[in-house]
Amino acid sequence: MQTPFKLVLTACALIALSVPTQAQTRLRPQGPGRVAGAPRETQRERDYQAVVFLPPDVLNAITPLQPDQITRLTAIRNEMHQDVKAAGADRAKIADIRTHAVAAIRTVLTADQNSQIEHVMSAVVMLQRTHTVPPPTLKDVKLTSAQWEQIVTIEADEYAKLRGENKDQRNATFAEFKSRVDPVLTDAQRQVVAGFIAAHPGRPVTAPAH
Repeated sequence: MQTPFKLVLTACALIALSVPTQAQTRLRPQGPGRVAGAPRETQRERDYQAVVFLPPDVLNAITPLQPDQITRLTAIRNEMHQDVKAAGADRAKIADIRTHAVAAIRTVLTADQNSQIEHVMSAVVMLQRTHTVPPPTLKDVKLTSAQWEQIVTIEADEYAKLRGENKDQRNATFAEFKSRVDPVLTDAQRQVVAGFIAAHPGRPVTAPAH
């Protein structure tokens, strides 16, 4: 039986991670998945682990990176992809590889950078989950600090509603999140997102069944 409301983002729904700047990046927090009603600090820690799926240019749009950090993060991701490919179908080994990559990424980033990522990552996961702002577009959308804060607040508000909701109610909550975030974006930002989604269509946003 599935744990209630797992946002387990399966690989088949998006284009492969091997071309993250060309396709939608699949954010899959490690561990048991996103569970409605989990303590926010626990959820933020789980969502932070999705950092392993974000290429450096996307991370740079969340928190400015230094050139040497970009180089080191690129090396970590390249090594992770090679190790995952070598692991084949060994899911436990793949999870371990990604866990080690997350730890390595933490050491590359400063305390302030890690704090910023932790602060917004749950919102990033929801932005991706609802196709409101796919992560690969962040470098071109260029959200301002004020916009990030509004989106983080909206995500926290909508997340609080998810506990105990059935599939249809969750889908309505996802739709409400999107409808609240869209006005936060400028016309130019919405055009960037629309162009990306048209070029890389994904599945309709629906909540997984229990």
